[in-house]
Amino acid sequence: MSARVAASAVPVVVKPSLSFICLLPDGATVTTCRLTGRGFRPDETVRIVYDVRLGPGSHNPARMLYRCTVTTDARGSFARPPLRVALNNRTLTIEVTATGARGDHATATVAGPA
Repeated sequence: MSARVAASAVPVVVKPSLSFICLLPDGATVTTCRLTGRGFRPDETVRIVYDVRLGPGSHNPARMLYRCTVTTDARGSFARPPLRVALNNRTLTIEVTATGARGDHATATVAGPA
């Protein structure tokens, strides 16, 4: 005698994540940063905040905030157009926060000398 076991759907929890890569070619004064995200809900509106700090060091950096929104695709992923930042021999720190309409969020940070 064989028994049947009913298969039940087990929800898979995927935590949102970001990939944030900045490139500075040799001799360049502008860095190009690319942001992609995944693990959000499909077709979700995601708020993105770029917190850019430029300075001669860690004391009193110039700070700029850039805000935008994006809608994820059917898989819960997105890709933003490149962010370009002029460095002019200053240190750079960028923290990116992405927050979905339902509260999911992820952060990424890049930092380094110019």
